[in-house]
Amino acid sequence: MKNSDLEQLQSEFKTYLFSGINESELASSVASANNIDSILRLDVYRNAYYIRLQEALAHDFPILLAVMGDEAFGREMASYLQAYPSTAPSLRYIGQHLSQWFYQHNKSGLADLVKLEWAILKAFDAADADVMSSESLQTVLPEHWEQLRFTFHPSVTLLDVGTNVMSIWKAHLRKEPLPDIQFDTPESLVVSRSPGGPVVRSIPPAHHLFYEALAEGQTFGMVCEHLARLEPQNDVSHIAAQCLAQALSNEWLIQPQIDFMSSDS
Repeated sequence: MKNSDLEQLQSEFKTYLFSGINESELASSVASANNIDSILRLDVYRNAYYIRLQEALAHDFPILLAVMGDEAFGREMASYLQAYPSTAPSLRYIGQHLSQWFYQHNKSGLADLVKLEWAILKAFDAADADVMSSESLQTVLPEHWEQLRFTFHPSVTLLDVGTNVMSIWKAHLRKEPLPDIQFDTPESLVVSRSPGGPVVRSIPPAHHLFYEALAEGQTFGMVCEHLARLEPQNDVSHIAAQCLAQALSNEWLIQPQIDFMSSDS
């Protein structure tokens, strides 16, 4: 078999795994063996492929599995995998579109739960980086504070959810019965890495606004100005101090950058 023929066969087999639409055409290239016809042999491969992917999703989203139950989870994941087939060499990324899938199908509670579990996965295996200490921040000159740009550690995720997914996560950790998903319960969360494993913390909405603006790349001065338009003027410095103290103590930030260009403009 020439390389071009092999590549063509591999491409056809990939199409079959993802959609199955070319089963009859591909079957002509597959030999029967031990009284098992070619279509049945192909089905064995395709079924094993999807079972493995669903096992990977169940491993990555154990709380979603517990909330949905085995049968509903299996049906939903089969549909999801048809819409978003695996495209990365690693199974680590197989669930990267799952929250989007649930939002598209008006299942926002399950989407929130997936966002939380995905952030927990990220806290486990995100790249490491040197965190910023309070001592290093004390070396910043007063005139440079306005131009500071802070960067979150790669393992940190900011979440805005509309359901009680944090209480569901806590119940799962404690091996307690899981509460039902409750809607219209907005909460701002920070998921981060710690020596004992991923940590999920609830934060006030004003703190979330502050952190979100930092994550978008705004300077410290711009963040404070933005916050001043939403919160009482006297509260801004207090909120900013609280947020920085919390971020430093939990090692959410890496070394800041000073935007000298904005200071010259």
